[in-house]
Parts: sequence; structure tokens; C-alpha cells
Amino acid sequence: WLFYPLNIIFGLWKKLIFWMFRLNKKKPSYTEEEFKMLVSDVKKEGVLNETEHDLIERTLRYDELHVGSVMIPLDRVIALEIRDNTHLVYKIFRETNFSRVPVYKGTKQNIIGILYRADFYENMLAGRRNFDNIVRPVSFTETDMKLSALMKQMQSKREHMMIVGAEGNAL
Repeated sequence: WLFYPLNIIFGLWKKLIFWMFRLNKKKPSYTEEEFKMLVSDVKKEGVLNETEHDLIERTLRYDELHVGSVMIPLDRVIALEIRDNTHLVYKIFRETNFSRVPVYKGTKQNIIGILYRADFYENMLAGRRNFDNIVRPVSFTETDMKLSALMKQMQSKREHMMIVGAEGNAL
């Protein structure tokens, strides 16, 4: 009974230290392989449908994916030429409902920036007809970069779109 108050104080101190330095992490109940087997078994039993199973499988493979395997090829990308007229730009934003569109100069491989729909509409309301002054800069990445690393990089820079390839040579 004599040391009971000290025991409480040191117990609380221990909890505080563990909380501050995140030392109380528990070990996972299942390894990744065991979890994959569990998901497969649950699917076989009919608890998960095919779509749900695929979603879980893709989530587990996320760390292994590279940018090149998930990128949209340039021939399928809707992009604007820097000299396009405002009617065409308006039509693209209206028909696609995209909030951002890559902008190129000359050829589609030469992406120079990104045009945001909000900036474009604001520019139009102000009576300005060209949009080259409101094109925002764009960042580039390589195809062999891990997707998880790229997502962290984009999050830290608060970017929503990246161009795969080098400047002047988008893929």
C-alpha cells in the first residue's frame, strides 16, 4: 500500500511515453499471405462477389504497382493545344466534366501545363479570351516509379495530375 500511489504515477508515465512515441503498436494477427488465403476462402464460400474480391486483391498489390502499369496512354488523353479557341475549350470542359485538362504546345508529347476548369471560367467571366496566362505548371514522373511513392509525393505537393515521361516527351 505504501508504493501504490507511485505505481499509479509511473503507470501513467509509461502510458504517456508509449503514446508519445507510438510504442504500443500491435503485431498483425495475419501475415499478408494468410490474409490473401483468407480472402480467397471467403470468396469461395460465396461471401464476397467477384468485384469485391478483385478490389481487395488490387489493394494488396498497391505497393507493388509502378506508374507505367496504371497510366493513361497519351493517345487516350484529352488535351488542349495552347492556341485552341475558347469555344473549343468550353465545349471540352462541358462534355467531359473534367476539372483539369493537360495543355500542349505543338504536339501532344509537349505538355506544358494544366488548365483548371475554375480558372478558365473565371478568365472567361473577366472577358479574357486567351487562356495561356492561366495554365498552371505540371510535374513529370517516370514509368518505373512505384505508385505508392508517387502518391505520397503528389500528396505532399498537393498535385492532382502528373505527366509520365520527361518534359517535351510525354508518354
